[in-house]
Amino acid sequence: MLVWEWRRILRQKLRSFTPNKPINYHQVSRRRIIVSFVLFFVGWKAFGYTLNDMFLWTVDEQTMQGRFLTPKEGKERREAFERQQDAKLRPTAPIVSKYDLDD
Repeated sequence: MLVWEWRRILRQKLRSFTPNKPINYHQVSRRRIIVSFVLFFVGWKAFGYTLNDMFLWTVDEQTMQGRFLTPKEGKERREAFERQQDAKLRPTAPIVSKYDLDD
């Protein structure tokens, strides 16, 4: 009989979480939008941290210590990879100009 009493108490606790009045469609849609926004924000942050760790975390070969790349190092690594993949991006000989201000 003790188990049935615990069951009754548990069901009363669960029922206390539900509202006494039924909610209408407007309230359901508003709650759904709020929950969707919160879940989107949490997912966006988690996705950003994951990408950050995947692309910017490196282990130093000499000290075997993990560290994050600086933005300059990351940009250099990305540009080197792009040059390696695409022949058009490979550096060519600089254009020599007789004018000082030409770029």
